[in-house]
Amino acid sequence: MDALTVRVATAADRDALLALTPRLADVPRPPWCSAGEIAAADNGILLAALDGPGPDAVVLVAGEPGAAAHGVVFVSTKADYFTAERHAHVGVLAVAAEAQGRGVARARMAAAEAWTAARGDRCITINVFDANRRARGLYARLGYLPETIHYRKNLAPDRGETDAFSPDLTRKAALAARHPAGGRTFVAVREGQLLGTYLLKANQPGLGSHVANCGYMVSPAARGQGLGEALCRNSLEAARELGFQAMQFNSVVSTNSGAIALWQRCDFSIVGTVPLAFRHPRHGLVDIHVMHRLL
Repeated sequence: MDALTVRVATAADRDALLALTPRLADVPRPPWCSAGEIAAADNGILLAALDGPGPDAVVLVAGEPGAAAHGVVFVSTKADYFTAERHAHVGVLAVAAEAQGRGVARARMAAAEAWTAARGDRCITINVFDANRRARGLYARLGYLPETIHYRKNLAPDRGETDAFSPDLTRKAALAARHPAGGRTFVAVREGQLLGTYLLKANQPGLGSHVANCGYMVSPAARGQGLGEALCRNSLEAARELGFQAMQFNSVVSTNSGAIALWQRCDFSIVGTVPLAFRHPRHGLVDIHVMHRLL
């Protein structure tokens, strides 16, 4: 990799750089960050830097002009939150799949640091997903130290936007879909008011019928009161009593962070992810997760 050209990107590199950005989403990431959203954000950053170059940011690319890029790093100027001191920040770092493990990321970071030092800045920062252990290990080996920890809580959870069924279903079709033959429907009632429900059924017929599947609904009037978790735990007990050996959720939308956190509290794990398998009305194409636990 030492023979590769490291240079400032130009408009001629546009397509090669955009081809790299999906790699940024090919890492362990929070369930509410879809691959499409990450790629779109990083594409926007790189395009803005290419279309409006200036002294406060730079896109450095590994590879010859006109050829596929082995890697890219985008560095911009930030001000420290506490001291207001100017510093450099790595906003995008991507390496081509065929160049993975060959020192390209390390070389791009060295180039970013050289650009930073040449400007007289004393430090450089980078953000990384907590779950991306590989990247965190690289930055630690390069001498980067953790600073702040970014926490997030979703105060406006999806309301009906992550339901696989079309919102245009008629009442008759919705009842048939949510209460199919062979399933069992349970309800949560308080003072005569229906507040929640769930459908418990076999996830698959025949040889897969020992694994349960469940779908839950909570009334808007009962949200935030712990009813969703109570329904889930009740369904686990009901499934055990019916002889099921496990429970699986086939389509948990990645943006539904509240539901994912709830299922994880109930000991479900994400065992697989299907990229861009759900058409979200606000976020566009997003991932879905398969979640599972033994009973």
